Amino acid sequence: MANTVKAVTSDTVVTPSMRRIIGTLGADGTLVVGENMQEYDSISISLTGTPNSSVQTVQVSNDGTNYFALPTAVAFSNTTGYKTVALADLGFYSMRFSGASAGGSSDLAFQINCVKRHKRH
Repeated sequence: MANTVKAVTSDTVVTPSMRRIIGTLGADGTLVVGENMQEYDSISISLTGTPNSSVQTVQVSNDGTNYFALPTAVAFSNTTGYKTVALADLGFYSMRFSGASAGGSSDLAFQINCVKRHKRH
């Protein structure tokens, strides 16, 4: 079984205060999943499927070029589930998944919900 292709399949404004990003992940490599993330007060991530020895780490960037792990790390290590980005870590411009595997093939789906709760001035 080959790795699923990493891709954002949908990036939708659901309501004026909510954006939903949906896509797929294989085991290795990176995928930028969103830009202009600095306007959101809450970001939640769900990952489903078959990780098969892969680790998917969320990385962020303030310039869209240089990416770093979040101060409060968000990673899915050979598992699926639901995680949130810590409130103190919000404010970055761009977000991506960085994946690595121990040789297995992965078939994962993700959904990211981004919510604005406060007006920006």
